[in-house]
Amino acid sequence: MSTTTFDIRSSDTFGAAEKPAKPSFFQRMIESRMRQGRARVAVHLVAQSDQTLSDLGFTPEQIAEVRKTGKIPASFWR
Repeated sequence: MSTTTFDIRSSDTFGAAEKPAKPSFFQRMIESRMRQGRARVAVHLVAQSDQTLSDLGFTPEQIAEVRKTGKIPASFWR
């Protein structure tokens, strides 16, 4: 018979006081480049005429969403 025991419930509190992990240098760099890329795409999309966007296959509703958000709507890819 063993006299050592381990209460599994006591390990539940070990991670409770941990701080959230700070993003690494590379993660922050990637996020920065993604923000820059989104901004450049938004400027390019907004600069296009409605006729150009229509020729690319956008519907009038999608063009309105591009003008509003500066992003390609998800419905374009369906």
